[in-house]
Amino acid sequence: MSKESKKQTWLLERLVVFFIVYGIIGWLIESIISLIINHTFLYESFLHIPFSLVYAIGGMLISLIFQDDDHEILIIVLIGGIFLTAFQYLSVYLVELIFDIKMWNYTNIKFNIQGRVCALTTLIIMFASVLIIKYINPYITRKIKRFRYKQTFEFVLSLIILIIVVDAVISIIFFF
Repeated sequence: MSKESKKQTWLLERLVVFFIVYGIIGWLIESIISLIINHTFLYESFLHIPFSLVYAIGGMLISLIFQDDDHEILIIVLIGGIFLTAFQYLSVYLVELIFDIKMWNYTNIKFNIQGRVCALTTLIIMFASVLIIKYINPYITRKIKRFRYKQTFEFVLSLIILIIVVDAVISIIFFF
């Protein structure tokens, strides 16, 4: 395997891990927020498993944009905030258009755009972008490098992705 091929495999492996980690973290964050606001646990996910596709894809995309942690914080804040807020808006718009369901509604929060995004979530996204690039991704990357059983690791990643894909297909079929 060439050096470039190894580098691409390493990047893909990290992106898959980031996708899984941020999908689970996103589901946890949304569940905790729902618990605080509604005083009860509400399962409000497109998927049947505890996983948020928006957080998963968003975390993976910001990780792809900033593949290492040597970027200035201001650049991460600005690009992360703008890019991920645009991604959030587009995601919500497409889900509303395709599935005719409203994932969330920020119309009661100041400085919102059609209730799909708002300044508060953008500020949170900016802060999260820095956490992801400067702290969480380097930590995850160090843990991946230390993992000794590469075939087992790749099998588990493949199995988790398969579960997510099957759940997504079932969810799509369910909505149509």
